[in-house]
This record gives sequence, C-alpha cells and structure tokens, in this order.
Amino acid sequence: MIIKVQLSDVLKDKLRNKSQTGSGQLNIELNPGSTLYDLFDELGLSVSQVGLVILNGKQVNYKHLISDQDQVRIFSPMSGG
Repeated sequence: MIIKVQLSDVLKDKLRNKSQTGSGQLNIELNPGSTLYDLFDELGLSVSQVGLVILNGKQVNYKHLISDQDQVRIFSPMSGG
C-alpha cells in the first residue's frame, strides 16, 4: 500500500532515505496492517523525533493502523521558551 507523507522541515533533513524531492513530501510503500510506528521505522525516524502526527486531518496515536492512500503529516516536537 502507498502512504502519502509530508514532513516538517526539521524532520525532512533527518531522513535516512535521501531519494525524496526536497519538498518533504513522499510516497512510502508499506505492508497492509502497518502502523505509524512502522512508518517511522521506514523513514528512519525515532519516536523521540516525532511530536505530532496528523492522519487524514485528525491527530492520532502512533499505534494507529494506516491504510492505502492515507495522508500523514509528521511534525517534530515543539521547543522554545
């Protein structure tokens, strides 16, 4: 199945897979039954690098199952003071 992924600027710089276009938008192929944890692993991201995940317009937890053609937006943790 194909998942459409958009990464925040900070995360796109940390990608293990350097074959993306530089826009932070990727099409990732995963096996059916995959979770967001599986997606993070495929992208080479640790959970500590992820602050917020929006799946098809809704915030979800990392155990959420993803489906073919889902749209996932991944943001890094916020910091500041």
